[in-house]
Amino acid sequence: PEGWDPPLRSHRMVDRDPRVSIATCDAWLADGREPAVAVCRLVEMLGTGDVALDGEIEDCLVRHFEAARPTIAKALRVLTSMLDAPGPAAQRKAASLFRVWQRGGDRTTDRAAPGRRNG
Repeated sequence: PEGWDPPLRSHRMVDRDPRVSIATCDAWLADGREPAVAVCRLVEMLGTGDVALDGEIEDCLVRHFEAARPTIAKALRVLTSMLDAPGPAAQRKAASLFRVWQRGGDRTTDRAAPGRRNG
């Protein structure tokens, strides 16, 4: 039925198979509906699997960077505020998000990623 698609998709965002979750978030972002929900799920998954999985998540976030930018900026601010005593997962997550910011960011301006200074 027509009204069942969004709940089904949001349920699949937390599928046991991380690749199903990534594909679901990717489709959700492509549709342009509530991007923060999908981006939060992708950010949550960073650093919890292997490096290849992190790469797939980064690629998805780069593809949808304009929609993801506000949520990524917020996540970077939070992560950089706790980098004094980070765990390995937080370090990997922050490194991934900085790569996404660099790859997807507006290359026409000289803006630093949130939590980092220019220069």
